[in-house]
Amino acid sequence: APSDAARMRALESQVGDQTVTVLADGRVLIAGGQDQIGDSSNAVTVFDPTTDTFRNLPGMPIPWKDASASLLPDGRVLFTGGLDTSTYNITTNTYQLSSAALLFDPAMNAFTITGTTHIPRDGGNHVVLQGGRVLIVGGLLDPINPGCGSPIQAEVYDPASGRFSLAGGIQPPWLAVPVLIPDGRVLLIGGSADACVNGTAAESVYARGVEAYDPDSGTVSLL
Repeated sequence: APSDAARMRALESQVGDQTVTVLADGRVLIAGGQDQIGDSSNAVTVFDPTTDTFRNLPGMPIPWKDASASLLPDGRVLFTGGLDTSTYNITTNTYQLSSAALLFDPAMNAFTITGTTHIPRDGGNHVVLQGGRVLIVGGLLDPINPGCGSPIQAEVYDPASGRFSLAGGIQPPWLAVPVLIPDGRVLLIGGSADACVNGTAAESVYARGVEAYDPDSGTVSLL
């Protein structure tokens, strides 16, 4: 088994806000995050449970923290919504959000860029739909004042075409939790929408309802 020092070296630039995805072959992909001084990282580490060892892979094309990741049916991993801390503008006190999306191929241990999202966002949640498309909901437009600018319209990624489309009618509040249910619909539960004054979140309004998104019809209903 590797020593504690070896484990620390393998993950020394990924101390938080990274994505962790169990691959189809059982390995665990640890991507991006932030380093010990808070800067976003492009580090990629794979844990092999058969040997209890960590292996550093070539880095992500973009140093990202706060990204969302999901395992696709074909074994690749989709990443969206990462934040690159080097884009911080001290004058405006804002970050430049990215609309880029990445795919990790475990057969090649490599990343490629796949399309662009319609709305740049920090974070968000992925739900892999029946049939393999991915619903992307939530996230932030302003990481400095998290509730301001939300809710954000949801999007759907089609791995067959590598393209994103807006999911009409889905604008769940910030922090809403999506979950796929057996009939193929997605429940959107809870969340909050902050009132903003001069660009600063001033008051939180919490959602108490539950919505259901039907990917076949593209409609949303209140339950």
